[in-house]
Amino acid sequence: MAAAAGVTLSLANNGKQSAHFMVYGYKGEFTEPQHIDVLGRQDLQVPVPAGSYDLTVLGPNRFQYELKGSTAGAAAGVDLTVAGRTGQRDVELEISNHGPGTVSLEVRSLQYAEAAEQLVLKSGQRKKLGWPAPGGWYDVELTSVDDAGFRRRATGRDEDGGEGISG
Repeated sequence: MAAAAGVTLSLANNGKQSAHFMVYGYKGEFTEPQHIDVLGRQDLQVPVPAGSYDLTVLGPNRFQYELKGSTAGAAAGVDLTVAGRTGQRDVELEISNHGPGTVSLEVRSLQYAEAAEQLVLKSGQRKKLGWPAPGGWYDVELTSVDDAGFRRRATGRDEDGGEGISG
């Protein structure tokens, strides 16, 4: 989530062994990539001295999460979380608005499935969406018509412990 002081990345791993994540900053957020091993949940505070950010988080199963925006943009308080749905080959998206105003958002699939949805979230509101993930693979983009610089993209494969096919 973005705020005036910067961006907070919440990294989670429900497995029994730690998972390695790498965080890259493309607008001077870091002098070098950050490497983090996570078992459970860990928050990373990312300074955003110029007010805008461009970050990419890489992790297991081709997990990639891209965040672009401004700490003062209309959608600065919008979060996107992707969670597996146990026993199903779809994922659950949770989109929340922690910002002070209402935002209009568009969610769309970039690969693997044809899906798109538009929604409006008031301050403090969240919405959960079941999202298609054929073979466990997903690639989702979240943008806002109210904030042209805002973008979230989450892509990867939901781990279910079974055999998979590379995407």
